[in-house]
Amino acid sequence: MKTIFRVVLCVLTVISVMSCKQDYIKVDINIKGLGSQSVHLIYQGDFGAVDDVLAAKDGKIETECVSSQLTLVTVMASRGMMLARFAAQNGDHIKIEGTIDKPKEIKVSGNEATEQWMAFRNSHSALYEKSPSAALDKEIEKWVKEHPKQLSSTLLLLFDHSDLASALVKEPLLNLIAPEARPEHLLSSVEWLSNYYSNKAVKKMTNLNLCGASGDFEQVALKGKPALLYFWSNDLENRNEIIAAIKRKLESAGSDQLMVADVLVDPDTMQWKAKCRDDSVTWKHYWVPGGVMDAAVRDLRIPSAPYFVATDSIGYIQYRGSSVTAAINSLP
Repeated sequence: MKTIFRVVLCVLTVISVMSCKQDYIKVDINIKGLGSQSVHLIYQGDFGAVDDVLAAKDGKIETECVSSQLTLVTVMASRGMMLARFAAQNGDHIKIEGTIDKPKEIKVSGNEATEQWMAFRNSHSALYEKSPSAALDKEIEKWVKEHPKQLSSTLLLLFDHSDLASALVKEPLLNLIAPEARPEHLLSSVEWLSNYYSNKAVKKMTNLNLCGASGDFEQVALKGKPALLYFWSNDLENRNEIIAAIKRKLESAGSDQLMVADVLVDPDTMQWKAKCRDDSVTWKHYWVPGGVMDAAVRDLRIPSAPYFVATDSIGYIQYRGSSVTAAINSLP
């Protein structure tokens, strides 16, 4: 009789625990300095694609996502700054804490996969400062080989390895990971996210209405010659390398054969003109007051900075993405 009672008690306990499992992902955001800015929360859940715009109050937001399977969630500030990226499913309670001025130090917790991912990034912070780099790729590959049954291996490969664009590199590395650590829904949510902006973005642009260094709005023509637009923010650490690469391309192509312009997506413009003077470049500088969600550039679907858009001589977009090398290579 006691045995039957114990069995019944165990069953009731399991049912109780299962019933307590939330049918949503709870997300608490607390970012000092965020103030009342809007935040984008993007993911693929049980009801399809979600791109919510949420207003912070004193840097805090409490919201919910719904995904019964593990999915990838991205949180961005209005100017395109990546605040957080994590994998989660219903029942998880994700906490995002930090300071807006130190985005790389923002902490994300709430489940093992995300916490391991963040721990790897923290312990290899010096390599991430120089990413993309062969040294970081080797450390990620080493981790994957040593931890084939951990979801963090999949997350590191898909987001932090520099050569995953190549199928020849991607497939063998992913195949090292156990099937349970690379669930199909997670992989599809990552692929959906990578295609989300480009699929919804405009394919051709002939001009943009942007605020120039004089403070007046100007029509920027994107036709007549190939063009390269460079979207940046004040906290970029590799700006000098990007500027140098664009200068070399402009010198080889000739300023009369290529139009180049950079566009600041930060709300703070105090350092803008000083930085532009220090760059010693010949192209024009612009600013969008509303960041990447500004009406002037919204149709370009810029996910974050740095970002590059290259067009041909009649305005068709040849490249959009975060690689200056790929952008330059797409130009004649």
